[in-house]
Amino acid sequence: MRFARALAIAAVAAVPGWAAAEWTTIASTEKLVVEIDPDLVRTQGDFAMAYTRATFTVPQPVEGKPDAKQQSQLQLHAIDCAAGASTVVGVAAYPGPYARGEVIEQTTRPRAEWNPRPAPPGSLVETVVRVACGELSRRATK
Repeated sequence: MRFARALAIAAVAAVPGWAAAEWTTIASTEKLVVEIDPDLVRTQGDFAMAYTRATFTVPQPVEGKPDAKQQSQLQLHAIDCAAGASTVVGVAAYPGPYARGEVIEQTTRPRAEWNPRPAPPGSLVETVVRVACGELSRRATK
């Protein structure tokens, strides 16, 4: 279990090439932009692993750190493509937009707690599942 947690921490903290990534906007409001890069989708066991990057228009408080503000997050999703289900297994908060700056706060969930839930129709989660699973399917047919 410790290995899986260390792996999730490493994955959230050390994704290569943020600047070179091809982020695509999948949701946008006045307060938030959410992006995904299909090229960063990987498999881990039975799961598709995908990152989303959320950037807030106005910096947000960081829970438990009254003097810190986050303007963006990277979220690592564990996705069960066959079930159309997903769960967030890691989050890293950043002071700047687009996951720039030193990580302010980082959380991960132990592998035993990765219980993807069905993505509600029309939700952002459904979009993440569709993009990530579609990318793995596309690669498999090459």
